[in-house]
Parts: sequence; structure tokens; C-alpha cells
Amino acid sequence: MSTAPRYTAYFVPHTHWDREWYLPFESFRARLVRVIDDLLDLLARDPAFPSFTLDGQAIVLRDYLEVRPEREAELRRLIEAGRIRIGPWYVLADEFLVSPEALVRNLSLGTRTCAAFGDRLPVAYTPDSFGHVSQLPLLAEGFGLDAIVFERGVGDEGERLRGEFLWERADGASEVFTKHLLTSYSSAAAIGHADWEMTDPYDPDLAVRHARAALYGTDGRDIAELPVWIRESLERIEGGATAYATGDALLLLNGSDHLYAQADAPRAIRDLNDALQGVEVRHADLEAFVRHARGAAGDLARHRGEFRAGRYHHLLSGVLSARMYLKQANARAQTRLEAYTEPLAALAWLHGQAYPAALLDHAWRILLENHPHDSICGCSVDAVHDEMMTRFASMHHVAAPLEDAAERALAGPEGTHAVSVFNPHPRPVRRLLEVTLPWTGDGAPRLQDASGRAVPCEATVTHPYAPGRSDAREAHAHLTFAAELPPLGFASYDLAEGPSEAAPQVRTTRHQGTLQAENDRIRLEVDPYGAVVLSDLASGIDYPLELRFEDDADAGDSYDFSPLDEEPITLRAPDGPPELVEDGPLRATVRLSYRADLPARLRDDRRAREGTVTLPLTVELRVEAERPALGVRVEVENHAEDHRLRLCVASGCRSDHVWCEGHFDLVRRPVRPPAGEGWFQTPQPTMPQRRFTAVQSGRRGLAVLNRGLPELEPRAGEHGVDLAVTLLRCVGWLSRDDLTSRPQGAGPALPVPGAQCPGRHAFELAVMPLPGEDWHAPLLHEADLFAAPPRARAVQGPAAAPTRTLELTAPLVMTACTRATSRPSLLVRIWNPSPRRVEGALTPGVSIEEAHLVRLDETRLEPIARDGSAVPLAMEPQEVRTVELVPDAKGGGRRQ
Repeated sequence: MSTAPRYTAYFVPHTHWDREWYLPFESFRARLVRVIDDLLDLLARDPAFPSFTLDGQAIVLRDYLEVRPEREAELRRLIEAGRIRIGPWYVLADEFLVSPEALVRNLSLGTRTCAAFGDRLPVAYTPDSFGHVSQLPLLAEGFGLDAIVFERGVGDEGERLRGEFLWERADGASEVFTKHLLTSYSSAAAIGHADWEMTDPYDPDLAVRHARAALYGTDGRDIAELPVWIRESLERIEGGATAYATGDALLLLNGSDHLYAQADAPRAIRDLNDALQGVEVRHADLEAFVRHARGAAGDLARHRGEFRAGRYHHLLSGVLSARMYLKQANARAQTRLEAYTEPLAALAWLHGQAYPAALLDHAWRILLENHPHDSICGCSVDAVHDEMMTRFASMHHVAAPLEDAAERALAGPEGTHAVSVFNPHPRPVRRLLEVTLPWTGDGAPRLQDASGRAVPCEATVTHPYAPGRSDAREAHAHLTFAAELPPLGFASYDLAEGPSEAAPQVRTTRHQGTLQAENDRIRLEVDPYGAVVLSDLASGIDYPLELRFEDDADAGDSYDFSPLDEEPITLRAPDGPPELVEDGPLRATVRLSYRADLPARLRDDRRAREGTVTLPLTVELRVEAERPALGVRVEVENHAEDHRLRLCVASGCRSDHVWCEGHFDLVRRPVRPPAGEGWFQTPQPTMPQRRFTAVQSGRRGLAVLNRGLPELEPRAGEHGVDLAVTLLRCVGWLSRDDLTSRPQGAGPALPVPGAQCPGRHAFELAVMPLPGEDWHAPLLHEADLFAAPPRARAVQGPAAAPTRTLELTAPLVMTACTRATSRPSLLVRIWNPSPRRVEGALTPGVSIEEAHLVRLDETRLEPIARDGSAVPLAMEPQEVRTVELVPDAKGGGRRQ
């Protein structure tokens, strides 16, 4: 009498596709073409091979068909038949290094790309990202994905969560079924073969030993013939997949990086079914596994929060700071699309201009091509990252004319008679702005608003040569002015002759070599030796910042920092006294200059550094009218190799945790990392951040803001928590296998001299005192303004009254304002970063016919009753909502 199997093992053939990595994109595409050609031929000749998963990203379809358009019909038929599973992502991005809106657009483009071919895989399959953000369940749920399957990032909580669990959104309102790939996304790769490329004969005995190791653990069995990369993955998990199963469904992933489909997989499945007792092996896909596993699981454990630990797999956290110039370029690019290009195009559409949907999609596609984990992480060969910088430039070339056309429609064509300012934020703003424009007057220019009221303004007139001329000059006026701006709208100003009547708003003093600069919110004091104190004038609290640079030796690679047994070099005192380089009525800037004498590079044995080079460093500290934060600009000329340079700021706040802005979430993280006993990779003290990290304790609180600097380390200092922001991490190897911070290599050992980041670099930060315990709204508002300041441009014609398009109650944050892809309506995405429920409203500046709550994928959930022109909002902490506004054509909105 036969006994029913105890387990069902779902055997899923797949390939994991790194679009570019240790080879440039086109080199990998040549292999992609061969892999998909081979797959199409295999599926055509072998009906016993029911399905193959083409990774989790749809861009491979475009990449293949650009070279093989003649095979589109074959590919489409197999996708429609479910024999090739595709999507749901457009690219497999690193989640921490791109914005939350970039992840939304990634899934949106992936969903639409898949829809052109057939059904997408309804699983958020993210096999190789280096950790996972806390709101991945929100993204999955928002696109109708009923499960998440991932590998890296789990710490000690994995022993409680097991192989399957429920992952809750940050607001706790719902959860998504999740599978943790403890034995990796390659647990059954090349099964029955000792050769990675499967050129050796298939060995059924080796296949059985391989499967037993994956399912039950190694337990001392001889698996020496398995490829080392498979063996090392299986040896980490004591007891194998069955030890962590929550039901009777198991998963064997038959594939790995850039692998061909295993043609003899059906034979391997038959051999495993003949040899394994208590296990039925089925050729399947992830959807089938999820369906069974969800139904068979008992009461599953729950988790809320991110995953960025390394108990079972290495996390590779050093990618946060590899090639920092890429992170800065990406911050500029995605901020431009999200804060300027899309909102401007959407607002111009509301006022009658055609919406450039195709070009905006094109701009996003270019940007998303830079977001795969091996790309934006900076852990590829130099040629890859050179191409990335070209893509960033191309995206800006697409975005610029779209913005120009929208601004012409909304604020008038370019000219020389007035200045127009766009505020990309849905609340009133007062900010210092700059613009340069031709000037035809005899004296100094000034600005006035539409009512004739003088605007606080500083003006400088220069006389450069006219374009293309060396015999004629023209006058240019550079204006610095304080603008009062309506929410998500425009304000304009007339240009006239004569001095500004505004009183000074920034005051400076010098006493015995100490410089002071203050506005109505903060005071900066810099003594003759470079000691910096920032004071919050409202609370009377002083913050000695103890600004200093720290430089460590880095014997690591592009994936991980690896220290030497030596103390960091600390640079505290500047080369000379502070300089007051700007002393206007609206802004004051103090400059500190340093000379850092550093070792030049690692010795050949990589155990110490040798040589000496000098790095010139400057720090500019800026106080601006009414701004509650101190601007900090650092410039460095990097001549050193194999080192990490950080700027350290003392908060003076005693706390065991910090708050980092995450992805639709404010993430509380401990100052000290976990012990990590028995972990595969030792926990690192550095952590990701988006636009800021804050420390708060009682009445005291301090935040450090940044533009494109995603790595930070909090440290318990003598007087509180110090915040160390990484500016540069310079290494010369793609991967190495001799790091003290990681037990094995993470890729091929290839030299990457570009990762040493030679040359000039500039970094933008800000330091802001926090107003007590209720700090969320002021800090998020400043973070919005710091990341995406209002923009001024010259326009033609007289100043007009301010125009507002959309207003949102604080502390609610708008993360997107764009036109829907599927309907002629406006989408506004809103996040509540506050720790408490917020009762607020979204108030459009145009007539609205309908309002709806929609999913991230634009599926309508329910209509929203309006209160007059306002759309009421009652949002829980960390809740995210997308509101669809249908404009009223009769009331001035656009419906075409």
C-alpha cells in the first residue's frame, strides 16, 4: 500500500538576469539573446517542459526583441499559454537606493509591459536585492500582487518567521503572504550537473544528493561534487528547506545568474520522484507554489518592518556608499521627474496643454535602466557605470523640453521682463531663490510683485561677452530674492530699476575672531579654531556640532567596507580662521578650509596604507532668510585610494535609536547593531537613509539632511549620538574574497579603478534643530524643500497674481502629482509620516467633478465624498493613499 507524500516540492526552472554587471549591458545582452533563443527552441520541441520563469523583470522582453523582432510571435504565444512567466517588475531594482515613487513606476511600467504580452507573474519576486524596505507589502498589494518571494535581509527574526510568514504594511492595515528563500534562488540550479554551464553529462545520483541537501540539509553528506556556489548556499541552512517549512509545500528553484534553461529538467524531476521518499516533485512556477503554500500553512507568524540583516545570506551593505557620484546623480534625476517634470506636465494638461505621456514614459524608462541592483549599487565594472552617467544625462535631455513647454503654458514664454517661480510643494512656501537674466537698465535692478510691493532682493550686475562675440558685451543681473509662493503653483515678479527697500533678514557679527550669523530661526557661531555651534532661537538650545572629518582605510570592495586594524584619521581643526564669504541681507556664508594629509593607497599586501597625498577640503556653512536649517556644502579633491571619508556631526542628544526617512515610512533603528551571533555576515553599523536621519530626546533634537548621500552611521558619543555621513568610499575591486567583513566573494575579482572616485566632488547637506517631540511636520517640510527647492526663471510680460493648483494639510506629504496612465484624471499620492492620525484635506485649485481612492496601479477602490472643493483625508500613521481627481471640463478642467 503506497503512502501519500509528506511534502510537495515545486520545481521552478528560471534564470536570474543581471542586465549589466561584470560585463557591460550589450555583452550580457548577447548572452540573453542566446538564452531566450535556446528557451524558445526548447519549449517548441519539448511539451514535457511546461513552464519557465524569465526572472521577475519585464525589461528582458524589450532587450531581447530589439535584437530578435522576428521571434516576437513565438515569444508572445508561449507567454499567453503560461509556459513563459514574466514580470511583474520592469527591472529588479535595489530598493533602498531608489525613491519610493521610482519603485511605484517600476511596477507600473512592468505591469504595462507585461500586459502587452500576456499575464504577468502575480508575485513580487525580488530574488537578489540587497535587503528590503518596510513598505514592500504596500507596493505588492497596490499592484494586486498576492505574495512576495525574496532572499536577502533576514536576521534573527527568521527563526520565528520560518520559511513563510505574513508581512504587514507599515500602518498595519493589511499583510501579504511572503516566502523567504533561505536556501537561495539557486537551490536546484544545474541539478545533476557539476558544471555551471551544464556541458557535462547529467548524473542522476548527483541530482538526488543535491536535492536531498536542499530539502533536508547537508548533515555531513558528501556534496563535494556540487559547484562551490551551490554547496556554500546549502551548507548555511541547517536542516534545509524542510526545517523551516510551515506546511507541506517546498520550493526548489532550478536556475541562477544568466543560466540557460536546463533541458534535462523533466528527467531530473522523474529521477527525484523515484528516489525521494515522502516528497512529490512537480514542475511548476511560483504562482502554483504560492497557491499551495498559502493554503497549506497554519497560523503564520507576522512581521512589520524592513529586512536588512545577514543571518542567512550576506547583505552587501557597502553598496550604499560605492561610487557615491552615482547616488547623487540618481537623486537629482528622480527628484527632477517626481517634483518638477511630472507635476508641471500634469498642471499644464489641466490648463489645456496636451499631456506628453509617451515622452514621460520614455524618461522613466531611461532612469529605471539605471536602477537594477548591480547598476545603482555601484558594484559593476567601470564601463557599466560610465554608461549609467550617459543615461542620466539622456533622461535630463528628455525632461528639460517637457518642463519648458509646461512652464511656457503656465507662466508665459521665456523673455527678459519678469521672473516666474514654481513651487513644487502643496503648501505655501517662503524661500530664498536665485535667477540670472539679461538687464537693460542703467542702475541696479529690483523685484516687485503684481501689487507693486517690493520683494527682498540682492542684485549683482555683470557684463559678459555676448554669445559668439568678442567685441561686444551685454549686461546680466543675478538676483537673490525671498519669494512668498502659493501651494503647488506659480508666483511672478516684475523687474524694475532701483534698490530694494527690504530690511536685512540675516545678520552677521564678528567678535575676537568669532563669526556669528543668524536669522529669525537659528544662529550660527564659528570660533577662530573652527568650532561650530548651531542655536535654535525659539527653544534657546545650543548644539555644539563638533564638525569633523574621519578617514578610514578600506580594504574592501564595491560590495562591502572592510577595515584595517588602525584608528581612523580625524580632521577637526581647519587650516585657518573662518572666512565670511557672503554677508548679504538675505544670506550669510562662512567658509572653513582644511588640508587632509592621508595615506595614498593600500600596500600590495593590503594590510596597511602607504604613501602620502593631500586632499583639499572646504566646508561652507550657510544661513538664509527664515530657513530653519543650516546649509552645509563640502567640496573635496580626492587624490587618495582605498579609503572612506565621512563627515561627523554631534547631535548632543542621548538616545538608543535614530529615525531615518525610509520608503513611505519613518524607520526607527537602534544606534548599536545586533550582536549577530552565528550570522553568515557580521552586522555592520552603517545604515541606509533617504533624505534625513534625526535624533530626538525630550526638548532636544537634531536632524542631518542630505542630497543623494544614502549611507549613515549613528554612534553613541560622549555627549549623545553622533551622526557620521559617508561622503566617499573608494575601492579598486569589484569583489574580493579576503575581506574581514564578509566570509566569501560576492562576484568576480575584477579591478575597477573608477570605483576609487578620483577628482573633485561636492556634497550638499543641512543640519536642523528639531522643535521638541512634535518634529515630524517641520522636518518633512524642510526635507521636501531641501530636496526640491522652488525654481525661478525669466518670463515675458508683467507679473501676475499668484496661482495655486493644489494644497495639502500638513504634516501630510505629497509624493506624486501626475496624470493617470489609464484615464484623463489627476493622481495625487499622499503619505502620513506622523506618529498620529491626521485629519486633513486635499484642496484642488481647479474645478473637480469626481474624486476616488485608487490603488497604486490606478484601480478604483471607492469614491470620496467632497466637502465643497476640498477632498477630506483622515489618515493613520504611515498610511499611503492615492487620490484620483477627475477634472470638471465645464469648470475649467481638462477631460481629453
